[in-house]
Amino acid sequence: MPKHATRIVLAWAGFYTRGIPRPIADERRREIASDLYEQSHVLDDDRSTAKRIFVRAVRGVPADIAWREHQLNLTEKRRLSQVPAGSASIAIRLSLMLTAISIVVAISGAVATVRSFANGNPMSTSEMPMLLLASTVIALAGLLLARRPSSQLIGSIVVSVSVVALGAAVIYGMPSLGGSPSDILATVTMSLPRGLWGKAILITPALILASVPLALGIRLTTLRRIWSS
Repeated sequence: MPKHATRIVLAWAGFYTRGIPRPIADERRREIASDLYEQSHVLDDDRSTAKRIFVRAVRGVPADIAWREHQLNLTEKRRLSQVPAGSASIAIRLSLMLTAISIVVAISGAVATVRSFANGNPMSTSEMPMLLLASTVIALAGLLLARRPSSQLIGSIVVSVSVVALGAAVIYGMPSLGGSPSDILATVTMSLPRGLWGKAILITPALILASVPLALGIRLTTLRRIWSS
């Protein structure tokens, strides 16, 4: 039992130290291995020892995640200190823009979701509030990913997906949101071609907006690859 618990804890340590500079990650894993060795020799009862190891590991998960975030931030600062000031300034501005867009999309989705649930317009589809809610959750996930330099490209892709999903949900479910924009959109929709072409025209603005966070993520990834070369 203690050996099984030890393997699980070491596997977790290997997981959350990924992407950390190797000397720092190795030192962290050695400290954990030493601590596990000491714990396994405190009690004679294997079951009690395994339980103690598991409990300490679970309680330490928040501290492990905080340690990882701290090390990633330090690594990013060291990397930025080694690149030209102009390039570092560009990367910081692009990162701030990506974060700002992610926040705006998440807030917009949250507002649209609340209005959709509050109005409860019988003319809207029953799935629309859930689609808006899903778009908001996707935007929040993209925001969390975009905050990390190592996952900014993935975050930008997720944010772009949320923009398209939110745009489609708002366009096709505008009656559930209420207000004059619903009447405006209805008038515009009547003047568009019917069928697939009309829907494509409506969703085009969302696709254009979605290209912005994606372009920012690609640019940031390109800059970091240049710095690493």
